[in-house]
Amino acid sequence: MKTWSTYFAVLFLSFSLLSASGQNWGRRNLRIGIVAPLFLDSAFNKDGYRYGNSPARFTMAGMDFITGAEWALDSIPMAANNYVRVRYIDSRSAKGSLDMQIASGALDDLDMVITSVKDKDFAALSGLSTQKNIPLISASYPNDGGVRMNPNLVILNPTLRTHCEALFSALVQEHGADNIYLVRQAGDQEDKVESFIKKCNRPDGKPLLTLSVINIGDDFSMLRTRIDSTKKAVIIGGSLNEEFAENLCREVYKIRGRQKVMIIGMPNWEGFAVLRNGSIKDMPVYFTSSLVTEDPDATQKNLAEVYRKRYNSEPSELFFRGFDAVYFFAGLLATYPENTMSHLEEYAATAYSPFEIKPVLNVSSNNIDYLENRHLPLVRSLNGRLSSHWQ
Repeated sequence: MKTWSTYFAVLFLSFSLLSASGQNWGRRNLRIGIVAPLFLDSAFNKDGYRYGNSPARFTMAGMDFITGAEWALDSIPMAANNYVRVRYIDSRSAKGSLDMQIASGALDDLDMVITSVKDKDFAALSGLSTQKNIPLISASYPNDGGVRMNPNLVILNPTLRTHCEALFSALVQEHGADNIYLVRQAGDQEDKVESFIKKCNRPDGKPLLTLSVINIGDDFSMLRTRIDSTKKAVIIGGSLNEEFAENLCREVYKIRGRQKVMIIGMPNWEGFAVLRNGSIKDMPVYFTSSLVTEDPDATQKNLAEVYRKRYNSEPSELFFRGFDAVYFFAGLLATYPENTMSHLEEYAATAYSPFEIKPVLNVSSNNIDYLENRHLPLVRSLNGRLSSHWQ
């Protein structure tokens, strides 16, 4: 098994060499910048890696993303006469912010950027994408960051609005005759979820489903008197808060014996402990996911197995998002280097998660604001295992 100090040292060396290569890319190379918060300058000092054989926790998210990207580069099908060179770009480099790196021209020669950043860094890369007319692939940030009028931007981890739309579409198809309850607490994100769901339910002013909103405080037992026990009930957990999710799941677990009830959560619930610790045994919880589409196939299982053997830990979601994004888009760039964005629908070499990339139109101008992955099946979590099947 590789030690963490060896792993970080190798990555640091690779990062340094690729960054130093500058304009000397070679004939017919295609240039991809992979941007993530690596904090490499903080993990190393003049004596080398600072944390011995242990991982530095503040670096793990970016490192897992980069690891998935590296593994994908070893696997992607490359078109004849075209190959990809990758430059790792540390968005948390002590040598300068991402804004400063862009302003210096250090990223000017890239043909594509694949990133796992958010907020200010996301906006800065969108500006670079627009200015240089190159694809920007946002692999993990589930937000448009206020970006508009950038048809080169692809958001692979869909926005909360899109998740709510996919959730509602599944309800219309499978539970049109049931009572639907949106349970929520006070909060800005909760307001957004309620607004998105209500808008879906009244596309023409007339409700499609029987939808009730339950505003709940700390006493979740009130659900027992608010839910009609004579009909099947579908409860939407309208919050991204983990404590709320745990309290709601535990309460539904208590009442499900006497009432026909199912629960649908938000997209970030997958990582919550209540779905994995056995406290709601044999009770399925559903949520939409752009990454998990079914029981892990051979590719996912093999990747996870090799990762465990190499690092003695479980791969994170960011590892798989890095692999997924680089496998598809590096291969796409190599196959169609001149007009990459025109071939999104016909290029089929995905690793395991299908993409359904569609334009998001500006309401005022009807022009494209950005592109977004809309492949969002409803996933079931049951006893810590995931599948794409309804119960």
